[in-house]
Amino acid sequence: MINRTRFKVNGISSSRGNARLNSATDWMNKVRKDILDGVEKLKNIDHEKYLQIVDDAVDKYTKSVKSSEVVRSATKEIKAAWPRILKAKKVAIKATKKIIKKVK
Repeated sequence: MINRTRFKVNGISSSRGNARLNSATDWMNKVRKDILDGVEKLKNIDHEKYLQIVDDAVDKYTKSVKSSEVVRSATKEIKAAWPRILKAKKVAIKATKKIIKKVK
């Protein structure tokens, strides 16, 4: 989920802060859903493909967010998740191989 406190520090805490924060959170969740859908469609994913999926998803929803600072920080956060995705992929492959060995 999105780190809501960071946005308050970055100047979105005003009388309309909650509405802005909710819209940023909704935007981020839509982008992440599109990214996950794109990643799931690919069998083999590498860093370049992942970054392309992120850029496509961000471009799709950028028009709905007025603050470019929110877009930049969210995009940076999502792109930085690649090492965690790679680690999860390796763990999933290892677990799948164990299951296959047990079945045989």
